[in-house]
Amino acid sequence: MAETAQEALTKLETRSYDLALIDNRLPDMEGITLLSHIQSTLPNMKRILMTGFPTPEDNVKALNRGADAYLIKPIKPDELIRIVNEMVSKQAESENINTPETSCGPSQSSPFTTSS
Repeated sequence: MAETAQEALTKLETRSYDLALIDNRLPDMEGITLLSHIQSTLPNMKRILMTGFPTPEDNVKALNRGADAYLIKPIKPDELIRIVNEMVSKQAESENINTPETSCGPSQSSPFTTSS
């Protein structure tokens, strides 16, 4: 876990992750900007951007800059688990790895949904 974008970028230099769950309002950088950095350095990592202040413009920007999902807070825990499982499954498929032990439950629909 990282509390700032810079801390996240530093961790990404030394360790590999399958998925990043990014808040759009970070103390030192917008999450959308962090998405661009991650997209350019780790294009295979799955990225989920979440926000409590959604705008149609940010939704489009996030998806154009590499978000695999754009979630609106508050996010229901079951919805987040479903989306994370779907992203991890897609990551495993892209690497031709079968990882059922990483699942927290069944995946059922598209990650491009928002929680209410």
